[in-house]
Amino acid sequence: MKSAQSMNFTNHRWAVALIIIWAMPFLNKMYAQEEVSILDIRKGVYKNVNDYRQELRLNRLQAKSGLNKLAQEHAVDMAEGRVEFSHKGFDKRYKAAKNYFKRGITMAENIYFSTYPSSEIAEGSLNGWIESPPHHKALKGKYSYTGIGVAKGTDGSYFVVQLYAE
Repeated sequence: MKSAQSMNFTNHRWAVALIIIWAMPFLNKMYAQEEVSILDIRKGVYKNVNDYRQELRLNRLQAKSGLNKLAQEHAVDMAEGRVEFSHKGFDKRYKAAKNYFKRGITMAENIYFSTYPSSEIAEGSLNGWIESPPHHKALKGKYSYTGIGVAKGTDGSYFVVQLYAE
């Protein structure tokens, strides 16, 4: 026969186990990273970049649908492995972008890769570009238009492309 002390210990363990099982859904919600859509990441990058440019007393960039299309195509190509993470093909994007403007243009491109959760991509891309001198130069360059593309790889990684044009 079990002693009263041993039965209390067993009952106590069961009570703790039941409380943990009951609390699991609440804990999961509390600590889970919220999934952010590709469109929301794109909007976040656009907002963060323009807010940063305003801090530097630079003009806000206007989104241009043709540049968004070109940036998105490159982000998808990298995410799907058709091209490595690089600026490869920038000449083609530059030539294609000329079709969206009535005059000659100057252009730059920033790219970003991350395995962070989707909720951290917009901020992470801006911080990464600020910390990289060539990307920072493009970020604060004399441009008026932008296009942003975001794609998610099959492994969950994210690719961000931002085109700048004047």
